Amino acid sequence: MTRGDEDNSTYRLRPATRLIIAALIPLLAFTLQWLFWKSIQPYVWFLFYPAIFMSSWIGGMRAGLAATVFSAFAVWWFFIPTRFSFVLERPTSLLAIGIFACMGTLFSLTHARLRKANQQTVQALAAVKAANAHLEERVRERTAELAGSFEALRESEAKYRHTLDVMLEGCQIIGFDWRYLYVNDTAEKHNRHPKAELLGRTVMECWPGITETKVFALEQSCMEARSTHRLNNEFVFPDGSHGWFRLIIQPVAEGIAIYSEDITERKRAEEAVRLAHERLRSFVDANIVGIVLAEPSGKVVEANDYYLRTIGYTREEFEQGMVDWRAITPPEWLPADERALRELRERGACQPYEKEYLRRDGSRVSVFLADALLPGEEDQIAAFALDITERKQAEEALRESEERLRLFIEHAPAGLAMFDREMRYLYASRRWLSDYSLGIRDLRGLSHYDLFPELPEKWREAHRKGLAGEVLRAEADRFERADGLVQWIRWEIRPWYDKMNSIGGIVIFTEDITEHKNAEDEVITLNDRLQHLISAIKELASARDLESIQRMVSVSARRLTGADGATIVFREGDCCYYADEDAIAPLWKGKRFPLTDCISGWVMLNGTPALITDIYADDRIPFEAYRPTFVKSLAMFPVNTDQPVAAIGNYWSDNHNPSEIEIQLLQTLADAAARAVENVRILKELEQRVQERTAQLEAVNRELEAFSYSVSHDLKAPLRGIDGYSRLLEEDHMERFAPEGRQFVRNIRQGAAQMHELIDDLLNYSRLERRTLQSVPIDLSTLLQAVLAERADEVAQSGAVLDVEVPGISVRADREGLAMVLRNLLENALKFTRDASPPTIEIKARIEDTMAILSIRDNGIGFDMKFHDRIFDIFQRLQRSEDYPGTGVGLALVRKAMQRMGGTVRAESSPGKGATFTLEIPV
Repeated sequence: MTRGDEDNSTYRLRPATRLIIAALIPLLAFTLQWLFWKSIQPYVWFLFYPAIFMSSWIGGMRAGLAATVFSAFAVWWFFIPTRFSFVLERPTSLLAIGIFACMGTLFSLTHARLRKANQQTVQALAAVKAANAHLEERVRERTAELAGSFEALRESEAKYRHTLDVMLEGCQIIGFDWRYLYVNDTAEKHNRHPKAELLGRTVMECWPGITETKVFALEQSCMEARSTHRLNNEFVFPDGSHGWFRLIIQPVAEGIAIYSEDITERKRAEEAVRLAHERLRSFVDANIVGIVLAEPSGKVVEANDYYLRTIGYTREEFEQGMVDWRAITPPEWLPADERALRELRERGACQPYEKEYLRRDGSRVSVFLADALLPGEEDQIAAFALDITERKQAEEALRESEERLRLFIEHAPAGLAMFDREMRYLYASRRWLSDYSLGIRDLRGLSHYDLFPELPEKWREAHRKGLAGEVLRAEADRFERADGLVQWIRWEIRPWYDKMNSIGGIVIFTEDITEHKNAEDEVITLNDRLQHLISAIKELASARDLESIQRMVSVSARRLTGADGATIVFREGDCCYYADEDAIAPLWKGKRFPLTDCISGWVMLNGTPALITDIYADDRIPFEAYRPTFVKSLAMFPVNTDQPVAAIGNYWSDNHNPSEIEIQLLQTLADAAARAVENVRILKELEQRVQERTAQLEAVNRELEAFSYSVSHDLKAPLRGIDGYSRLLEEDHMERFAPEGRQFVRNIRQGAAQMHELIDDLLNYSRLERRTLQSVPIDLSTLLQAVLAERADEVAQSGAVLDVEVPGISVRADREGLAMVLRNLLENALKFTRDASPPTIEIKARIEDTMAILSIRDNGIGFDMKFHDRIFDIFQRLQRSEDYPGTGVGLALVRKAMQRMGGTVRAESSPGKGATFTLEIPV
């Protein structure tokens, strides 16, 4: 066989075998994608494009189209969202399906064309071979005839040229000078040059660079050695295109003849077949799945590494013949293998099935097998084996997990249900069945919306959000059932995820809190009523007249019980006076009835409440007085059960039986009303007493003011005389006195001055007690600067160092009173720091809550804190007046002024370490 024959040879399978293999390939692709979907997703077409390509190449157009249809629907149903449904989530998925279908059709048509072209090529090659053999015979015959006769040669040449012209093969004759002598029409097509451009010109002129090619070397060998050559050669044309040609170069009388056959299409088909074989080999060697060739007897002919790893054998052990698929199959699985063998003999392939192998180490491995019977006399089986041990373990774990989940949900102490994406029940707890009156039954597969068509849209929207991945909850949600029953639900919705980490549905946790909610509402209502009762009691406690009490009681009594009307009735001698009412319609406001003719009178006479559910069934009720009203039932309570002075009535337009809480609330209101009435009585007496006491105080103040004037006038007159005469003695007669006499005169003058100062301080203290203070906004910093300016000379003379940190703080006080306080404290600080070196006074202020804090700190002599309260009493002194002059009234004035302005004063000190006086002034 020549090299060309080897190139044309191809391996051919029987049609039935090709169809079986073509059918198995998409099934294998589906199996692999199903098993490795978690790793492959979302590339749904990853394995199916190669699958339909191989199916159409092996099985032809029909097999390719069938594989395309199967693959498209399989991917659509099993892998494209929404899975297990032909409903598409995204429009692009439909486009992907269409593209896949088009590509599958294109592969099928292309391989059909290639198959047909290959057949034509084989037929053409056979014809060419026959023609070549015939042609060679004819050439030999013609050559022999030419040797005999030149004329016959010319005739033969003409016939030969005619034969060449009509040949299917290209024919070119090149002379010994390398010029083209003859080119037939087929060669013209092969050369892609017109004959006119070639004839008469040399090969080198027509094809620049040809002398460097293998073809030219063979042509030159034929020209010189007169030898024949055959080859397949690829030509690159000037336009860049390629073409394959089968050439025969042989010597002729004129030079050499070149016969050419265009085998481009055949070469392309062979290249496609070669690439397909390489891809198939790559797939086998990739060890994505176990691939094995075996015989029905159990002998394993060939196996890839994946299969050997699965069964636990090495390549060396396999080559030693240690692998027999029957021997490594547990006995209980041999019947499954026998069924598969029967199917293989009947149909050439079997349905994929699961089985187990015994590994080399004795352990077991689960595999998924797909078998096909290969054509040929050897009766071999091709099998694909996938290790599914981990999947089996996962399935068992999943089954156990699902059982635990079912038990957990079923016995959960709360309402709990698990749904799929279509809101169909997967599991539901017994508490769920009980809470929603569903009875003891299996809900699996039932639609939640079919069971509860009355579900509001807001809950359906919550379900949709949960299916989209949100976690939602509500502490209390109202649910009105179709039968009118109202439930209060606490719920939470959470999505659950499948093994592909996709949302598989939602879990709903619920708790029926209707009883709790009703109790809570009752508590809220009670709290509201209690709050109102407290407010009413506060208002009653501050009431100053009966009119206020009447209005508050009638409004509060109705609100506390939700009654349709309420009244307050006072006792006036032997009558009942309906003082006020708050009702949906007029009752008896402003009217009077005998005590014995109305229920309010009965309550006040007996000092006990009256609770009447049906007024027309009680003889104590004057029916004629009640018929024009809305009243059907009432509750009446005495105000002050010992000696009732009034009664509180509540009225309802239906037969109402007051609860224990309502009774307690109304009785409490009645007690508060009794205290309020008593308070008003006492208040009137107190007001009368206050008026009398005020008149007495005004008279005393007038007497005290007259006394103060008398003191100021009568005491100061002698002092002025003493001070005047002593000053005359000091000025005119001082030199006549002995030293002791001079000292007496000075003591007289000093005593008179001190007495004058004491009288002034007493008058100031008295005026401060009586004067009406004006509380106005005061800038504390401005007032302090004014006081410091008044005492600037004294500060300068003392040499005191002032440290003032008082920001612009506004306080409310009497300007004159606060200025007097600051003067006294500043004078004290200057007085008691005279011996300090240097005298230091710190004045600082800040805001704390609603008070301004002003502190005046000195480094003077200080005092013992056990005398703290004493220093603020009038005429109380801790030092002798000879050492530190003063009247003992200054700090008493400070405390009195601060008290009257709503502030306070305090002192902190220790002997020898100075003192700090702190004022608290309202802001």
